[in-house]
Amino acid sequence: MITKIILITGATDGIGKVAAKTMAKQGHTVIIHGRNQNKAQRPLMYLHHCS
Repeated sequence: MITKIILITGATDGIGKVAAKTMAKQGHTVIIHGRNQNKAQRPLMYLHHCS
């Protein structure tokens, strides 16, 4: 499988959050971006757990 580096904006909620989790589960490197740093902590912890 070819892994990619993926930037997802709006990864703290909704579709962006689900997309980030899905890509991480598939083994890709995911970079998340959101306006609220506190809200980004939960998806970030999940992504670290997936890797």
